[in-house]
Amino acid sequence: MLKKRDWIVRMVNIFHKLEIRVLYNGPSVRSILREKCDDSISIPTTQKLLRAILEAQKNGLQFKINDKLRKLVEKETATNEKWYELIEENKKESIKIL
Repeated sequence: MLKKRDWIVRMVNIFHKLEIRVLYNGPSVRSILREKCDDSISIPTTQKLLRAILEAQKNGLQFKINDKLRKLVEKETATNEKWYELIEENKKESIKIL
């Protein structure tokens, strides 16, 4: 069984290692974690991790790098395949003068 820390490290790795605006499926995310992070994660665990990230984002999880908010987005094809895309938004707050 994974410790919470392992899940957090894996989440951080996903936000750092996936390329922005590229579509990935579960096995391709697993390959990146294995190759770039030396992680022996399985495909079912990768799917659980991706679902956990999406759920955490719904509950308020935010991942920021240099004032840019990164989000993992799930996309579903017509054949019900799930694909994932990492997007980045510039979230610098501006000050309104009234």
